[in-house]
Amino acid sequence: MRTRHEHLSRRHGRDRGGDTVRLLQDRGRRRRRRHRTGHRGRCPPRHPRELPLRAADRALTTPCDVLAPCATGGIINARTIPNLQCRVIAGGANNQLETPADADALRGRGIAYAPDFVINAGGVLHGGGLEEQHWTHEVLESKLAGIGDVIFEIFQRAEREGISTDAAARRIALARMGKATPVSMP
Repeated sequence: MRTRHEHLSRRHGRDRGGDTVRLLQDRGRRRRRRHRTGHRGRCPPRHPRELPLRAADRALTTPCDVLAPCATGGIINARTIPNLQCRVIAGGANNQLETPADADALRGRGIAYAPDFVINAGGVLHGGGLEEQHWTHEVLESKLAGIGDVIFEIFQRAEREGISTDAAARRIALARMGKATPVSMP
């Protein structure tokens, strides 16, 4: 599997995208990283094996299996979609799609899109679960493992209903919010 990581940075003291790269390296995957600012050179020492960095525009047009946008939102749009050479988009950036129509365009091109607000749910589960709901680490791990099941459900529904994965994810989220019990805050 070949992956492309668009922008690895230090933001709010955290390494964005680096955890994904380390996980892939542990599994022996080939990967390339692209820096949004166009910096050319070596990765900072925190990044394993000092992989080369290249411009973000090249990350979006380089052939790969998985493109992982890990920087700013709106990078997947009407201008970039025609040039994408990936099979899957699954990254850590928020709001990767510029408009909802971009999800339909990805579907039309046969590119599988894992909605960012679903695959990034781990942070909310961690903060809300451990800190607010006082979950045990075992409960948290079980909830985190469920994210993959939700992604599978989204892709199944999108296929069944002939809609984008973004639309399927939003429909599922709205249905679940309708069933949610309000939480009173102190």
